[in-house]
Amino acid sequence: VKVDDKVYIVEHNIGRIVIGYSAYRQIAQAVRGNRHVSRTVSKGEKNKKKDRRRKIARLIVREAKRRSCAIAVEDLPKNVPSHMIERIEDKRLGNRIYQAGFIAVLREIEDEAKREGVKLIKVDPSRTSSLCPRCGGGLVRGSASRELRCPRCGFRGNRDAIAVINIEGRARQGPAPSGPMPDDPAPEAVVLPMKAWARRKSLEDALRH
Repeated sequence: VKVDDKVYIVEHNIGRIVIGYSAYRQIAQAVRGNRHVSRTVSKGEKNKKKDRRRKIARLIVREAKRRSCAIAVEDLPKNVPSHMIERIEDKRLGNRIYQAGFIAVLREIEDEAKREGVKLIKVDPSRTSSLCPRCGGGLVRGSASRELRCPRCGFRGNRDAIAVINIEGRARQGPAPSGPMPDDPAPEAVVLPMKAWARRKSLEDALRH
């Protein structure tokens, strides 16, 4: 989420919910059978994920409405891209994490934006975190964790911040892939822990505390 000149990585731990319930599901199946799993375990997982997604969507949409801004998001494909779950050996589990932590979150934001009358713009998600937002060149790994740099123009920044810059650029320029953007430095990327926003009514309130 980009607010002013900072990019906030909103920690939601939905992936952990999926992984945790996946492990518990295996134990429950062995001890109590599939019937218990379908009625109790699956229901608990579903409710937790839904609650988390709703809170995230409300924070983002309310902040956009307060600022009279549109929301720009990636138009992610229904099927999980391989690079997004390459670290997960169990591909079925990886797909569940993708669906719950990405697709379902975006759907919730879209629904909330529609209810609140906030414009939502979907952009092409291809290479948002691998193209330089300054010159359009390909990025390579930098010296720090999650840092990327451009061999062509020297631009460097956090991977997530770069993706946000490119998403914003494409939203401003239309559906076509964005070209070079102004010579601005990459915004600072800050992790917003779940405990900082989970009980707040607005993103503004969460950032203030």
